This record gives sequence, structure tokens and C-alpha cells, in this order.
Amino acid sequence: MSKQRRETILRAALALCLSLVGWTAPSAEAWAAHAVPDSHWDRRPMRSGYGGCRVPYQMETDTDEVHDTVIAVINYINLTTPCIWEQRTFADPAWVAITENDFNLLWFTDLAASSQGLGKLGGRQELRICHGCNDFDLILHEMGHAMGLMHEHQRPDRDQFVNIYRGNVQDSAQGAFDIRYEGTTLGLPYDVRSVMHYTGMSFMSPWAYAACGFSCSTIEIKGYPQGVLSSTYFTDTDLEAMRRRYPVPTRLIAMHSGRCIDIPNADGSQGNPVQQFDCHEGANQGWLLRWSKKEGDTDYYVVESADLGANGMCLDVQWASQEPGAPVILWPCHGGDSQLFSFTKAGQLITGYLVRAKHSNQCLDVAWADENNGAAVVQSTCTSGGNQIWGQGNRPERLTREPPDPRCGNPRDPC
Repeated sequence: MSKQRRETILRAALALCLSLVGWTAPSAEAWAAHAVPDSHWDRRPMRSGYGGCRVPYQMETDTDEVHDTVIAVINYINLTTPCIWEQRTFADPAWVAITENDFNLLWFTDLAASSQGLGKLGGRQELRICHGCNDFDLILHEMGHAMGLMHEHQRPDRDQFVNIYRGNVQDSAQGAFDIRYEGTTLGLPYDVRSVMHYTGMSFMSPWAYAACGFSCSTIEIKGYPQGVLSSTYFTDTDLEAMRRRYPVPTRLIAMHSGRCIDIPNADGSQGNPVQQFDCHEGANQGWLLRWSKKEGDTDYYVVESADLGANGMCLDVQWASQEPGAPVILWPCHGGDSQLFSFTKAGQLITGYLVRAKHSNQCLDVAWADENNGAAVVQSTCTSGGNQIWGQGNRPERLTREPPDPRCGNPRDPC
């Protein structure tokens, strides 16, 4: 018998006994991450600007097992995602306090860990772990919530992929199975293996388990009655969700000239037209490709400056013009169609992209195919010429899905 099944049997038996003596499970409503609106953590300095995110934390755990697993999860997050978790300093006004509950009965109800909300709340926010609970995937799941990832099974489209059996779910956990219609899919496919997805036995009612044991489940994949088994680590879809939520700075490089889209003189003023210029690692050439929405098979992004001197400024076609030759300027980000761009591969043998404005269906273009510094960036009818093909630079090569040795970086048990 697997460890998971042994634990499920023990949890169900103990929870059944507790319910018979009148003990009520703690409400998941109060702590489930679905209940709190989310906010992004602050960007951090990176090459070519500010991007990703930094999550300050404070360790308040009691046992070595939990402490060491938390450190291993933090190392994994820091290696594989655009975000880093760092020890809180007194200069940090918002942080995650990682606490350990003394009351181990939380373990018997499946509420073995919980995040106070989605993303950054402001001030001190708790991430609770039950006493001695040192499951890597459990802690990673809750840290995902703290960074703003919602439950996969609460997506608006979940009913196309899974069945939810409400009658088998503990009463206190019903809210954690509700669809979040205000949530976003980030344009990504449904992932039943996501570490943010509940398993088939999550929050199983002791009465349901007593009635049918492992033939019951709370969630099952449509057409696959054996239930759901989520991943121990972030899946490729989870990692892409993190990249879309917290993009890293990249440069946009014109293929015909090898020069980059640049904010002239690093002047982030509203209405300043952008240009091409010799590529460097200054923040005035860093751009954050923030996913906005998906229409059909096309993903649209806003292109936000990664320069704090142009904070909140995005590429925009001036006056939302439909005319070829209209300049591309900096403008406060609003996400309207004149700020939405799709990135389409220019060809099978070409590594660059055509960057197409949604409102006009025209492409970003270096005017007159000029190869010199200072040439204007405009929109023009798409021709797939070299002055309309844009490469991307500065994608961090360190990001990988492979989990590191969990001991690495742990001062109590170094590699």
C-alpha cells in the first residue's frame, strides 16, 4: 500500500472518530487561497531592467523537518522560476511569515498547509504548515498561492476536463472546489498534473471514505475514473504560468540591423517615441512581455518598459492610428488594442518574430529599413522584411524544470 493511501486511511479514520465526538474541522473558507484577491510581488533587479519578482519571507517554523523542506522548496523556486524568495529585511513592508501549527489535527482534515491569500497582500501574511508536515509538493503548492497561482481545478473551464463530486467533499472545504470566474487561465491549457491541482482524494469526507473507500474520489479526470494525481514539482504549464505572471526583461532586436528598441536618453516621459539603437544591457532597452488575453489561437501581450524610470509605460501606437508609418511611443499602460501585440514566428528557419498590433493588424517596423542609430520604430503593413523581424535577448538560461538536489543551499545539510 502506498504512503498516500496509508495516510488517507489514517486521516479518514481519525476524522470520522473526531466527528463522532462533535469536533468540527477548521473552515477552509477562512484560509483557502480562493477567497482573497491577489496582487503581484515587486519586481527585482535583473539584467536589462526590473522583472520577475522578489518575495521576502520570515521563517517561524519549529521542527528541523519542516524547516529543511521549506529551504529545499525555496531553492527549487529560486532556480526554476522568475521569482526569488529572500529573507525579509526591516526595509520590506510586505512579507510571508512561514509558520508551523502546533495543532496537528489539521493534518487529519487535509488542511495540512494553507496560504493566507493569493499573491502579495501587504504587511505580514502567513503561510501555515502543520506540525511536522514536510511534504515537498504540499509546501510548493502553498508557496505557489503566495506568488499568485490559483488552483488549477478552480479555472472557469474546469468542467470540460474534470468531474467534481461535491457529496464526497468535507463541508468545510466546499469553497475550495468552487469555480473562480474572476480567475484567469493565462491562455494556458488545462493541466491535470499541475502542482496547483487537487488530487482525487483531496478533502475526502470521512463519511464518503467509510462508505466506498478508494472507489470514491472528490475529483476525477473525465473518462479516467482513477482520479487525479498531481505533480511533485512545477509542470511545464506551471512554469509558463509563472513566466506570464512575472515576465523577465528581454530586448527586442531588429534582424536587419542587429540593434534594439530603445527609449531615447532613457527618458520615460509619456509620448516619447522609441527608436532603434546599439544594444546594451541598460534598463531602457529592457521590455516585459505581459500576457493580456487570448483570442482564438492568438496570444496578445502588452510590452511594458522594465526601466523604473519609465515605470508603468508601455509601447503604444500613437493615437491608436490605423495608418502605416504611425510612430510607436511610450504611453501609460492601459491594455487597449493599440497596446496589444501578438508575436508570430517569422518562418520555420527564422528565429525572430513578427510583432503585430491588434488594433491595426500592422507590424512593428524600423522606418525605411534604416540601419542607423536613432531610426524610428513605427507600424507598417506586414511584409516579413528583416526590419519587421524581431529577436529576443536576455532570456535567463538558468530557468529549468529539473529539480535540484533538495539539500543544496541548506545550511543545515549543505551539498
